[in-house]
Amino acid sequence: MVGSKLAQFGILTYSLYLVHQFNLQSANGAAELLFRIGVPHLFKIPIEIIAMVMIAAVFWYFCERPFINKPLDRSASARTAPVPAKLETV
Repeated sequence: MVGSKLAQFGILTYSLYLVHQFNLQSANGAAELLFRIGVPHLFKIPIEIIAMVMIAAVFWYFCERPFINKPLDRSASARTAPVPAKLETV
């Protein structure tokens, strides 16, 4: 159970790696906006982390997930696999 949650988090962290450089300014802008409405500056790093994870989750859902290969159904692949021809002995 914990392993599957870590695997899901690993998939998201790769998406985070792909988008982090592009979205650093967006996360910083979100934090600055919240500071203007009264959120203490103590929460700058957690706000930026949450913003980056949300951006990565959206990127994963719309850009990566549609292209991820689904696990092969072993019974279907065994039925459709070509049977190799027997080698003739000389």
